[in-house]
Amino acid sequence: MNAKAELAELVEDHLGRNATMAKAALGSVIAGLAKFLTAYADAQARRGNWGTMLDHLRRGMNDIEPVLPLLKSQGGPGVASIVELAESELRFAAEMQEEIVRLSAGESTNV
Repeated sequence: MNAKAELAELVEDHLGRNATMAKAALGSVIAGLAKFLTAYADAQARRGNWGTMLDHLRRGMNDIEPVLPLLKSQGGPGVASIVELAESELRFAAEMQEEIVRLSAGESTNV
């Protein structure tokens, strides 16, 4: 077995041993939040790469939205603050998307 296959097997074994629906949902939310943070960092750095930022926001939303109901119902009390953060960031990501679309169309800002 080559090194890449060996590492892949190690990861698969780890994921298989520790898998639950709630853990998978939590992982998806965390991945989505990380994508949001990448878009936020690009905006703060004034990179202006609208397409990349929109892609990160959309992919983050796609990671979070489908699993949030499951996480709410099965995540337990220790996950409540993550759910609250995810809901807040979903709202801001939608607002940021609208702002990027407006700015990239050359419209003036509301701020």
